[in-house]
Amino acid sequence: MPPSDVQQFFPPSMNVRVGDTVTWRSSVPTPHTVSFLGGTPLIVPPSLENPKIFAPTPAPAAGYDGVGYVNSGVMGVGFPGQGFSVNFSRAGTFGYVCILHISQGMGGTINVAAAAPAPPKTGSGAASNPATSMALVGVLAVLALATVGGARLASRRAR
Repeated sequence: MPPSDVQQFFPPSMNVRVGDTVTWRSSVPTPHTVSFLGGTPLIVPPSLENPKIFAPTPAPAAGYDGVGYVNSGVMGVGFPGQGFSVNFSRAGTFGYVCILHISQGMGGTINVAAAAPAPPKTGSGAASNPATSMALVGVLAVLALATVGGARLASRRAR
């Protein structure tokens, strides 16, 4: 029985914030691309013989804003690329496809929300009461744990 392959991105949709970077990795022998068309026409016919598919077209250094063509080049075991990263500089919903498998519906979406606002300035941070200081330490410990958990989630999502 010949090997089979699922032509899908996992996860098919991801939520990030402006300034975040998403990284796609491929460890399968089937060739794939991560391609943001950004209003440019699809390369037809999509095939491995088309040199534009092999040539990575990175996002601008300032980040991808949804305009223009951004392409990973062919990725996968035995192909030039194993990973591809894009930083997002504008809020919006950005669809991407595998050019080689677009006819099979291989695509995904990155939903980019506005960057989180800076926290308000609320004072010096010094507590005048020892009981308040201990409560503050407890809250900071919980926040630290929540931040560590969030970092793990982000690193898993970025793969």
